Amino acid sequence: MNTDVVTRNEALQAALAQEPGVRAVFLTAARFEGRAIDVVLVEAEPYVSLIELRVRAAASGVFAVPPAVMTARTLRLGEGNSESLDRERIDDLLAAARRRDDLLLFEAPVDACEAMIAQHVEELLSLKPVGATDDFFMIGLDSLAAIQLALFIDDKWPGRIDSRSVLEAGTIRALAKAIAAVAPPFAAETAGEPETARADNPRSA
Repeated sequence: MNTDVVTRNEALQAALAQEPGVRAVFLTAARFEGRAIDVVLVEAEPYVSLIELRVRAAASGVFAVPPAVMTARTLRLGEGNSESLDRERIDDLLAAARRRDDLLLFEAPVDACEAMIAQHVEELLSLKPVGATDDFFMIGLDSLAAIQLALFIDDKWPGRIDSRSVLEAGTIRALAKAIAAVAPPFAAETAGEPETARADNPRSA
């Protein structure tokens, strides 16, 4: 990819244009917190959902890892060139999007607990992918889904986490930390076992 100019991405344009309100789609690379990530820049109306855009981008087949997604009401394309953005303009757009919370980063689960919760949330909401730091409200995890998620967790660790705790946690990562705080130790090899089963297994002590 040219580091000075980023051009419109036709494959992503075709995938994301199915979402009403999307006008132009670009793909670039950026560095956040010391790591390189793919960023999909979307010129769209304010009502367009970052979550839905990421779902469509992830399903496009362009990425091995779900990308970050950024939206802007207008990308203010260069005069006389509606097909590209210069690097300085992209950097400005990304900085502004972070300030407005119009940039959605994807954080993959880092341990067995986060992975287990993420998989169940994806099944509950029929939404994929779900990141470990996605806000529950943003992805549509309401009080009913919180109850269902709490019941799932209660099956693994009875009496430890209720639906209120799920909503207060707000993200999968925070919820996994809450579980670890009340049900230590949490070992990767026991992530899928109910607490009673682990208690009967002398190797898990």
